Amino acid sequence: MRKQAGLSVAALGDALGISGASVTQLEKCQRSPSVEVFGKVADLFGVSYDYLAGCDGAPSPKETDTLYLEISALAPSD
Repeated sequence: MRKQAGLSVAALGDALGISGASVTQLEKCQRSPSVEVFGKVADLFGVSYDYLAGCDGAPSPKETDTLYLEISALAPSD
């Protein structure tokens, strides 16, 4: 998600209040996030805790909004 958002390791670390090295460790599954950091990640990327934990295949709110806009833009069929 970090790369898709165009964030560097350092920028994500700053946003989460942790070091870039800690971000790298989290991405490589070398450490687990604290509850506080987990919540910040979910909020930052606009996803549910379940989605972030891999327990929910539902689209994120951002994905839902995008789908709604795409469907709304379709011309009504006769």
